[in-house]
Amino acid sequence: MGIKLQNELTSLTIVEPCRRLLAGALILSVVSVNLVWANLVRADDETDRRATAVFDTIMSPYCPGVTLSACASTKATDLRNEVRQWLHDGVDEATIQSRLIETYGATILGVPEGGAAGRVGWLVPILATLGGLTFTALVLRGLVSKKSASGESPQMLTAVTGEVESAVSRELERRRQQLAK
Repeated sequence: MGIKLQNELTSLTIVEPCRRLLAGALILSVVSVNLVWANLVRADDETDRRATAVFDTIMSPYCPGVTLSACASTKATDLRNEVRQWLHDGVDEATIQSRLIETYGATILGVPEGGAAGRVGWLVPILATLGGLTFTALVLRGLVSKKSASGESPQMLTAVTGEVESAVSRELERRRQQLAK
């Protein structure tokens, strides 16, 4: 009986630390898997953020006048997936733009380039807007000066308005009398 008790005590002293060691290893592995998973999700979020930035600056070759992010074409979806894969593989945005320009041409860029042609792309709309505003200001200025030259004044306009108002009042009174009969 003494030997049996001693064997049980020995097995308990060995089993208990093994159980604790196993529980610790299990907890450590669960925590490690969670940390790895969180880093993978964070990396995917970063890839998606970078991909969205690329999609918003690239015009879709399949939907004219629409960025790649807004195009609903299945070919655009395929291109977006290809760009995501490039980003996942570590390709930087400048290289992706270069690849897309090689394949689809410079018109795929959503903004003008930085060279001389790109400056023209920015300057033309700005100059056209300034020219239109200047033209509008000159036309309005000419209209104001023509009214001043013709001798019209705000008082004359008020007098005309007063005459029209009294004529309308007389006509209304005449119509009311006709209806009352």
